[in-house]
Amino acid sequence: MQILLIAATEAEIQPFTDANSGIDVLIPGAGVPSTLYHLQKRMHQIDYDHIIQAGIAGTFNDELHLGQTVLVKQDSFGDLGMEEKEIFTSIFKTGLAAKNEFPFKNGWLVNTNEIFKTSSLPSVKAITVNKVSDSLSQ
Repeated sequence: MQILLIAATEAEIQPFTDANSGIDVLIPGAGVPSTLYHLQKRMHQIDYDHIIQAGIAGTFNDELHLGQTVLVKQDSFGDLGMEEKEIFTSIFKTGLAAKNEFPFKNGWLVNTNEIFKTSSLPSVKAITVNKVSDSLSQ
């Protein structure tokens, strides 16, 4: 079975990679553009059975604990859109993209993998961003 494990930085997955061999690893660097570029290049070279994106993330959910592992059931690009006069409008509300046009379902990227039927890990909704900010308005 061909498995690819992706993480922005090696440090995010090093304990796992130190303990497990036989899995291809891709470290594309931070950000969606870099990940997409390097992932599509790799996918043209090797036909993987499973591709796993892993890494460290934040949460707005106080019920999750630091270091807890979760499965992402739905994801959206939280900073894809436009900002005018400090007001952000998603790409779907601007009319530049349709919220049900592939690969989106109601504005979400939906993970339909069978693992959700058997895993005991909590499944969560997520947002992916290319911008980190300490501003309360962002």
